[in-house]
Amino acid sequence: MTLNTCISGLNLQQKKAVQAPREPVLLLAGPGTGKTRTLIARIAWQIHHFNIPPAQVLALTFSNKAAGEMRQRLAHLVRDEANAVYVNTIHAFCLDVLKKYPEQAGLKPRFAVADDTYSDFLLQKLIRDKTREKPEKVIKGLKAVFSKHIIQGKSLTPFAAQIYDAYCAHLKKHNLIDYDQILARTEALFKRNRDILEQYRFMYQAIHVDEFQDTDIKQYQIIRMLAEKRQNIFVVADDDQSIYTWRGANPENIRHFINDFNIEKPIVLEINYRSGPRIIASATQMVADTDRIEPDKKIIAENTMDGETVKPYFFEHEAQEQDFIVERLRRWKEEGTPYREMAVLYPQHRFITDLALRLLKERIPFQQARKAIADNIFLKKLILYLRLTADPLDDVSWQALTRLQLGMEIDKHAEWLQNKKRLNYRQALHTLSKDSEIVPQLAKRIGDFLATAANWINLKTFYTFEQLVRDILNYILLDAGNILQDNISAIEDVSFPQALFPEDHHTIYVWHPKGEIAWLSAEMCAHIWPGRCRVLLQDDKPKPGQSFIIALAPPPENRDILHGIEIFRPRFRRNRSVITALLRYLQQADASSHARQFTDYVVLDLETTGRDVSSCGIVEIAAVRVENGRITGEFEQLVNPGMPIEEEARRVHSISEKDIRNAPPIEKIWPAFRAFCGDRILLAHNGYAFDFIILNRFARQIEKKKLPNILYDTLTLARRLYPHASNSIDALAERFNIAPGERHRALADVVALHHIFHELLRVQRRRQLRLSLEPLFEYTALGNFYLDALNRDEDRLYFIAGAPRLLSPYSRLLDEFAERYLMQAPTLKTDIQQMLEKLRPGYASFDEDRAFLERVMNWVYDLNDQPVDEAIGSFLSALALINSQDSLDTIDAVSLLTFHAAKGLEFRKVIIIGMEDDHM
Repeated sequence: MTLNTCISGLNLQQKKAVQAPREPVLLLAGPGTGKTRTLIARIAWQIHHFNIPPAQVLALTFSNKAAGEMRQRLAHLVRDEANAVYVNTIHAFCLDVLKKYPEQAGLKPRFAVADDTYSDFLLQKLIRDKTREKPEKVIKGLKAVFSKHIIQGKSLTPFAAQIYDAYCAHLKKHNLIDYDQILARTEALFKRNRDILEQYRFMYQAIHVDEFQDTDIKQYQIIRMLAEKRQNIFVVADDDQSIYTWRGANPENIRHFINDFNIEKPIVLEINYRSGPRIIASATQMVADTDRIEPDKKIIAENTMDGETVKPYFFEHEAQEQDFIVERLRRWKEEGTPYREMAVLYPQHRFITDLALRLLKERIPFQQARKAIADNIFLKKLILYLRLTADPLDDVSWQALTRLQLGMEIDKHAEWLQNKKRLNYRQALHTLSKDSEIVPQLAKRIGDFLATAANWINLKTFYTFEQLVRDILNYILLDAGNILQDNISAIEDVSFPQALFPEDHHTIYVWHPKGEIAWLSAEMCAHIWPGRCRVLLQDDKPKPGQSFIIALAPPPENRDILHGIEIFRPRFRRNRSVITALLRYLQQADASSHARQFTDYVVLDLETTGRDVSSCGIVEIAAVRVENGRITGEFEQLVNPGMPIEEEARRVHSISEKDIRNAPPIEKIWPAFRAFCGDRILLAHNGYAFDFIILNRFARQIEKKKLPNILYDTLTLARRLYPHASNSIDALAERFNIAPGERHRALADVVALHHIFHELLRVQRRRQLRLSLEPLFEYTALGNFYLDALNRDEDRLYFIAGAPRLLSPYSRLLDEFAERYLMQAPTLKTDIQQMLEKLRPGYASFDEDRAFLERVMNWVYDLNDQPVDEAIGSFLSALALINSQDSLDTIDAVSLLTFHAAKGLEFRKVIIIGMEDDHM
């Protein structure tokens, strides 16, 4: 669409707004009046008529969903120029400003944003033992008064002030800011640093603000400072729609804007294109007595047909109400309204719990607009592990994660120890794991938890951000009922020679005589090699040397595969279908592109005078240096500890006082040992509980600081891979058929451990390979179902793993497949659902939490080119800014929304519940 075409379709008031001079404009526009269309046209007018470079156009709105829609519609109008226009929420804009100038804003680089969950837990710690009221109520009240203090300058009570000071001190210590501080610090930055403000004034010649009635005082001041020099500001507001005063929004900002920018008369959009006269009359009556900017404003229905009325229904009990809702949703669906055009609105989330269960039972797809982080246990754990990876000293994250991962009882014990011995929380957990009075299995769980987190903390710089997140998620989801993880041994290994993978310059052709399978397979390949894959047709003539053919069936007559792979061959298929074989081939292709983390490291082991890590001495120290998987150097030295060797220790390592009488003390050996290790990663078995603690104790004594090396505990990896088996060096050596040598002497141990670690990595990579490329499981499920290839274990497992995703409302694959090949999608869905039920009775049809995690992974991919610490901060900050609408997707599902979350969204059919007098 051209700009002229767009403007010719506008009404007179819309055109007046779009073509207004470069001066302050106030557009009063309600829902359904074409305000977004007008705003987009105004941006395009600024670019094409006033010749303002797109990069100097700023457009601010108040939800990520609205910002995404604006970007999409702007791209449709001005095409590539839309990419340069800054379209975002005001909080995201302010966050970008703070990231560019952290020091000037009183922050350290790579700061992150504390989300609501983190703030809640921090406040819970700070108010403990300070109030007798319910913590939830106190926290909610404190957050409200803190917000009014930050945004509106309201004073705090002595109690609130005490908590606020501690709250801010904690955030500062851990380089965090909260949601409201984003605005406050940005406003202060602009006020204190005129040169920075002038840069942004110069940068943005044209400013546009949507949903202006929802701005608070700080937001308005920031917008005013940006716009007051050039005066080219276009504001869209609806004085009938200010519903966020409870969180600081100030509709009086509309009047402030009129006064500050000398607006003589706002432009009013009066024609409503969405609703009929009855709906508009009902809405107008409800806002008639409110304080409106334009009290005589009239809304006119463009569609003069009466349409449906607003009808009240009354029910004696909730089950009766649910029956009505289910019946009405089904009737609308049968009449041709897609589920995505229906919504159920309610005042508070508690109104919808039982209805959601009923819709699940009735198999009516739905999605809820909720604060997704607070409701997604996997995402909460991921966020906390990332916070600890970035900041290992954050007690709040340690305790919150302990509660989620280990339970409240362990948290209570750890907190008691923390207070009694004045330890930080992590030290308290470690102390608890060594307590002889707790159950050994519990001590092991705590130790594994600490070691797992420590490995990520120590190794983070060796990961890409995506690898780190995937590794954490694999750990979090270990016990989450994953069909593939539960049956990992039933999935065979794959090993395709490297010569059987395409090179970067190849165009990739996929062949199968059935067009449906060829298309599915090409789509799977495009996930790994985007933009390079196509279906091989009978008449195609791939260029030799430039093409690579993946054949899932014998090629057409007279067609030789000069360069490629014949997946259908038994040596490649093994005991699986061609579709599953293609998945396994792509898994290996994807894995080969990931960097290996362990190529250059040192394996070490200590023999000591006893088991007390706080006081024992070293009697032998040994290490091997490994480069590219091979031992290239050895270090072995007896040590005189200057203290007796305990009898139990002597029985283990067979080193006596006589053996070490003439050995040098550790101080003499230390420089040579440190030179041997250099700056390489140090590996030890049970290192976090033993070797590393002892080495760091001597490092502090000798060098006055702990070891600078990255540390890695191989026991943690072994326990993740073999959670129900013994994982001592002896047991692992036996498992992998490794000769242990002269066991319980340090050098023999480290040589054995080097080979054990190599095997552990191999097992881990094999397991990760079988679970990788989860987005392709639905393609595999559909392909195997279509080919009726579900007789083998591996094919069935990947079908069970992929079918729920395929059947979910978030997948478009099945509908696209049915439309492309002239099938009935509902029939196909029913058949796949029945097959899934046959193979895995009672298996959940879809996991909402996992679906949201996969959508979150899109942000992870976007940050993968940043250093890990920087990516963690960006990722956590982005998650902290999501709102309830961001959990919605464009799928064929009924939307369940609070009144506030429904703001700005459109639906053809709406049911409102909970409209009793006290909820009006």
